Amino acid sequence: MENLAMTLGPDNGFMRVKNPTQRSLLRILDFALRHRVAAAPLVEQLAFEHQGAESTTLRQVAYMLASDVSTISALEQTRGAVDETTLLALRLAEETGTLAETYELCLREDSDARFRVDDPTYSPSSQLLQRALGILTACFVLTFLAMFIIPTFAKMFEEFGLSLPGFTLLMIVLFDRFGFLLLLFTLAIIAWLVVFALWLRDWQWQPWKPAYPKRPTSVRLRALLALVVGSGRPVAAAMETLTKFQTSSAIRNRLVAARQSMRNGEDPWLAMANQNLLRRQEAESLRLAPDDSTQRWLLQQAAVSGAHRYESVCGILLQSVSFLLLLILASVVGATSIGFFMVLCELISALT
Repeated sequence: MENLAMTLGPDNGFMRVKNPTQRSLLRILDFALRHRVAAAPLVEQLAFEHQGAESTTLRQVAYMLASDVSTISALEQTRGAVDETTLLALRLAEETGTLAETYELCLREDSDARFRVDDPTYSPSSQLLQRALGILTACFVLTFLAMFIIPTFAKMFEEFGLSLPGFTLLMIVLFDRFGFLLLLFTLAIIAWLVVFALWLRDWQWQPWKPAYPKRPTSVRLRALLALVVGSGRPVAAAMETLTKFQTSSAIRNRLVAARQSMRNGEDPWLAMANQNLLRRQEAESLRLAPDDSTQRWLLQQAAVSGAHRYESVCGILLQSVSFLLLLILASVVGATSIGFFMVLCELISALT
């Protein structure tokens, strides 16, 4: 780890791979690189330890490695072998000769614990799903009450020759007229849960598997730039790799424009700032930095700051939406409870 710190420096856990299957694959590739042995048989053996799509992915990687395809190309051509950020980091490392050190960064255990979004339990997507499931349960209960329980009470009062309390009668009228909206809202939540779960899993239906949250594209870009600067490679030279293998079309177009500006003689950092890839203040600081280590530190701090901003914004939005939905549900449930309580009181007084 000391050699790693001297070569690339700490990355605050941004390069750490969290998926267990991907970590196992990278660990085998790292072992094969360091001991100069063939990786294909080892990956094939790893495939036997998995089932389903994971086994298929590993077998495809093993097949391509056995066909004399380079390690990074095999990972690139196999969908789901590694995530986009890891693939870009490994591609850059292959070009700069720091592949072993980058493997070590991807496999490190001491990720930055300051970011709660790294934990699937505390990620905004997981918390939002928990809120949605709670709302779904409440909607099911209210729909059941509106469709079965309230009509039963109405018939009971009619048989006893009693008149319903005014508030309860108002609730029945509202349920009769607008109850279908509650049913539509419930169906909309179910549809949203399905779509959101598919989106988290890259549109592959595997709800039994955990979803590992991704950092924002801007944060990942800064972390990759810090990796480039730490390896000693000029940023302008690495822009071609970042552009070629960037999956986000919006970021790729900005990188293309920034690279064209660099070719026209513009400072690399200012060119990226002009394309909104970096903040203007960040670009000025990077341009005036005295050496590569200072630039790497600035980029890492910018990534940390961006991750904190993302976590704060997600937290505020999550709490605001949760509070609003909780307030609406509390009002509906409270009104329904009062209506039923008044019905029970009326029945008890009539029987006594």
